[in-house]
Amino acid sequence: MIFVDGGSIHNFIQSSVMKYLNLPSSPKLWLQVMVGNITNMECNTTSYSQVPIDIQGHHFTLDQFALPLNGDLVLGVQWLKELGPVTMDYNIITMSSSHLGHPVILQVDVPLQANFSFNTTI
Repeated sequence: MIFVDGGSIHNFIQSSVMKYLNLPSSPKLWLQVMVGNITNMECNTTSYSQVPIDIQGHHFTLDQFALPLNGDLVLGVQWLKELGPVTMDYNIITMSSSHLGHPVILQVDVPLQANFSFNTTI
């Protein structure tokens, strides 16, 4: 499961995935990450350089920080800036751009549920 997050500066990968792949890493460092509920999480994490990632037939090599995530990847501004201008179509849930001179069109592969609600407390 990949999350594209324009509010995240860095790219993050599930810690267990990196352990499984056993890729070379840099020494651990402390990183403070603000998560969705506006709390800060301090992590003693590892960074990985030039991790090969294939997404819907498109190949990228990305720097990643390992974190205990609910999904596999969070792709942030660090990745989005490589794509340059991005066009979003929220009707069919696609994002279009280019990478290394080639067109890139990514489409959500999980169907959206027509009925959903948000629980809020006021």
